[in-house]
Amino acid sequence: MNTFSVPSGMRDLVLTDAKKKRQLQQEIEKTFKRWGYDEVITPGIEYYETYEVGFQNVKEEDFYKSMDDHGRIVTLKADMTIPIARVCATKFKEIEGPLRFSYSANVFKAHEMLSGNKNEITDCGVELIGLKEPEGDIEILVTALDALKVVEKQDFTFEIGDVRFFKEACKAAKLNDEQMETLAMLIDRKALVELKDYVKALKVDDMYATFFTEMIWWSGPVDVLAKARSYACNDALHAVIDNLEKVYETLQSLGYEDMVSFDLSKIGNLNYYTGIIFDAFVEGVGLRVLSGGRYDDLLARFGKSSPAVGFSIKLDQLMEAYAYENTDTKVEIEYGEGALVEAITKRKEFTEDTIVVLAPNPAIKGVKIKGESL
Repeated sequence: MNTFSVPSGMRDLVLTDAKKKRQLQQEIEKTFKRWGYDEVITPGIEYYETYEVGFQNVKEEDFYKSMDDHGRIVTLKADMTIPIARVCATKFKEIEGPLRFSYSANVFKAHEMLSGNKNEITDCGVELIGLKEPEGDIEILVTALDALKVVEKQDFTFEIGDVRFFKEACKAAKLNDEQMETLAMLIDRKALVELKDYVKALKVDDMYATFFTEMIWWSGPVDVLAKARSYACNDALHAVIDNLEKVYETLQSLGYEDMVSFDLSKIGNLNYYTGIIFDAFVEGVGLRVLSGGRYDDLLARFGKSSPAVGFSIKLDQLMEAYAYENTDTKVEIEYGEGALVEAITKRKEFTEDTIVVLAPNPAIKGVKIKGESL
């Protein structure tokens, strides 16, 4: 028997849930607009090779793919940064910027059934193209923190890291790409026992072995930067910490210091991010609600070399912590037999902000108005 259910990882949103999500999206979009970001709308389907070029290490099984009428592989949109990079490299190739783009779009990724992730989510985010660090990083961090004020009644954690802290250590330890990927995976999983065994097998110098095994503990308030510095083995690692300290000092001067923390074990996609990276988590929500970072190498893959930084908010996750306020005013106009024209005429007397519902009622004559605040 057909139960007419939705595919795995998908869901319907109706009534209050739909209103709640739309209200949250509109509040976030207001923040983006105030910061001068212009909306970009891209197709729901992209060529699969566009993502192959952008991500470089894509997992084919993560995409919803099919074939177009010309025999090329296409996929449902899996993220918005790659399509915006494509747009910049084609429609804005000769414009230096900075370019500021915002978006709200449904994206699709085929997650494992028990992973807790949905296969269709709404991403709201911004991309800042053409502005180097530190200026671009500060603007994007403050924009993200301002956007998260929509859930300011809930405690949230905003963690900042820098992928170069891990990359520079791996470079100094002379690790190859495969070793880096494995090490990054173990650090990300906080798999301490496996991490120690793997580092031991790498046979790197003791100072790097200690660095990699201790790295998973370097998260917390700004003081953790000083702790990480004590393990920094070279000038490049000290430079990364110097940059993060300057970021904190700037955020402090702007009044955001109590909203941020640091995580030096944050690594992200090694083939994608090139500098600062950050995530946000809200108390009571199991998955991260925001992620972003700097990706200075991405646009060059599409033919336009330009620094870039951005973030996306996972609307479906964030709405779990959002306090929906229904301020709609609803009026119901009941009308008897033959009174439809009178009811519609009466409806036109209300303001555009009022929800007016027509309700046929054969038990009455003429029209009767009933109002309520939803």
